[in-house]
Amino acid sequence: HGTTSNPWNTKLTSGGSSGGAAAALAAGMSPLGLGSDLAGSIRLPAHYCGIYGLKPTDYRVSRAGHIPPLPGQVTTLYRMFTSGPLARSVADLRLALQLIAGPDERDTEVLPMALTHTPPKPLRELRVAWIDEIDGAPVTAETRAGIHNLVNRLTAAGCRVERAIPPDFDFDQAWRLYGQLIAYVIGVQLGIPARWVAKTGAPAAAMMRSFLPRGPFMSGVVSALNLSAYTYFTALTEREELARAMERFLSQYDAWICPVASGPAFPHCKSAPLGAPIRVDDKTVPYWTAAISYTSPLNLTGHPVVTMPLTQSADGLPIGVQLVGQLWGEMELLNVAETLSPLVGPVRRPPGC
Repeated sequence: HGTTSNPWNTKLTSGGSSGGAAAALAAGMSPLGLGSDLAGSIRLPAHYCGIYGLKPTDYRVSRAGHIPPLPGQVTTLYRMFTSGPLARSVADLRLALQLIAGPDERDTEVLPMALTHTPPKPLRELRVAWIDEIDGAPVTAETRAGIHNLVNRLTAAGCRVERAIPPDFDFDQAWRLYGQLIAYVIGVQLGIPARWVAKTGAPAAAMMRSFLPRGPFMSGVVSALNLSAYTYFTALTEREELARAMERFLSQYDAWICPVASGPAFPHCKSAPLGAPIRVDDKTVPYWTAAISYTSPLNLTGHPVVTMPLTQSADGLPIGVQLVGQLWGEMELLNVAETLSPLVGPVRRPPGC
């Protein structure tokens, strides 16, 4: 289908995998989009294209019809994947969620839990935690500055703001577990990556070797090539422990602010193999570290996240921010995003769109 380009600069990625929906929304071609998020595929395109995106709580929205399974394909082990909306406003995200949330006879894992409808809190009654960077996942100075500016505005408005990170949440462990679980599940479903490496030969093997020294996420991916069922279920137990740690932390706040990615959109990977390093200011960062370090832990835990526009880089590229909320608290989280949105201004239209 060709390359999906970013409407802010067609030489750059729009993100993925819901990049087409995000690019169309940012360019004014579409009023609403639906995406799926397994590692940030709603949040990253929203971030790179300067719009809003919502990753709901796991099992809030049906996945039926997203990718119909092949004959004989295993689907019962599929986890950490959810569907959600992309839009140019919080109001449109809320409208879309109300339309798509809830039970579906084709997806029995979706729970019959009603969406809550609580009135939004004024800024002075909100309690918000924030972080501008996590050890091992560097972000650009412009990203940090954008978060600091938002925090300063929140403080000036009387919001209770606290710099905090989940104390019992090991991000290295989360990245490793995520890589391990996602590689195992994809391998069971599609025979990838082990069969793919065997079939494709040297190019695939070279790509896998390039992943080996690239941090806890890729070490988890590689370890899953020989993962036993027992080890898989042990990993699921660790996942639940991390999810509980994140929920304990989030129960103290209305939202947790953190980056979406290492920086704004980067050039299309046309000549470089997937996994080519990305420049983050004066650092060279492994591809997967730059791309999904801030999104994948929240796929692991299943928490709802709103991505909203935050600022622009010196080159005029959008930079977004994540608002993370408690499990099943999408509507409250959308209220927080709507309350914060005047502090960052309206969604901007790319030049010429």
